[in-house]
Amino acid sequence: MKGWYKLAPAAIVLWATVLGGLGSAAAQTKPEGEMRFALYVTIAPVWLDPGETGPGNLTPFWMLYALHDALVKPMPGNRMAPSLAEGWTARIRSYSMNAMVGDAGEISTGGTNQNNPKYMQFFNLNSVQKPTSIFIFLDEHPDSINDGYFVNNDTATSWQDIPASYHNGACGFSFADGHAEIKKWRSATSKYPVQYFYPAQKPFDAAGQADFQWYRERTGMVSLNGVSAYGY
Repeated sequence: MKGWYKLAPAAIVLWATVLGGLGSAAAQTKPEGEMRFALYVTIAPVWLDPGETGPGNLTPFWMLYALHDALVKPMPGNRMAPSLAEGWTARIRSYSMNAMVGDAGEISTGGTNQNNPKYMQFFNLNSVQKPTSIFIFLDEHPDSINDGYFVNNDTATSWQDIPASYHNGACGFSFADGHAEIKKWRSATSKYPVQYFYPAQKPFDAAGQADFQWYRERTGMVSLNGVSAYGY
């Protein structure tokens, strides 16, 4: 993991605050079932720079990671590797976001994504040509997930960021129009066992190429002159 776990203590403190109340605030009368909490913090200038996301830099990006991983429960049936954060028994984040969607910080400062520079980067919903055909989130394989950014070069011959297959050989995708799909992978080259480390890549066979083509069709690859690629 890149460095979010360094915020685990802060997230744990916040969680303890949520559970325990805040001094005088706890003495106030609140409606039954309502929970309130407050967090006081001095904001550092680098927090306002989305490009400052390297290890050791405290930014809102990493704080959100810490809060998510501290507070969100794992999905049932999601076999995940142990967390790198000391004292945690499981990795509990399983989703990543389509790298071609949104502001990727310094990777997209030029207006395109450096990992796929031939194609448009969708910075807002209005720029998305086919919301029904472009995924936003997906399950990522626990041995591949290292950030919230899922990307594969469009000419890859094997998975680089690896989609999950722990749902009986399938992976969940959610799309820009709000619908979701479960994709059953056809090839063993798209199904990696959980080993708790990044696996050796499996070159695509014919069925794997079909799996990858399905992914490319729904990634939203549009050339800089507005021509759709790979069936999008």
